Amino acid sequence: GTGIVRGSAPEGATFGQMASTLLSLHGLDADLELSPIRAILEEAPVPVAVEAAAPDASAVDVFTPEQEAEIVAQLQALGYE
Repeated sequence: GTGIVRGSAPEGATFGQMASTLLSLHGLDADLELSPIRAILEEAPVPVAVEAAAPDASAVDVFTPEQEAEIVAQLQALGYE
């Protein structure tokens, strides 16, 4: 597609880099854990830094302990450990 070097398959690239690569393709730099696969990008725009709306979102409880216990019970009923 537009912005991607046709037939490129850089050595060492992983699927996990796709999010940051797609953001870079659109000129965004989200400072993700894995860097973009720059070797497959044609002339990428100068990245614009973006941040998550809630950088500590993973530290915030989403469910109450009761809700969490119910979810775990449902998953265990489905065979998950």
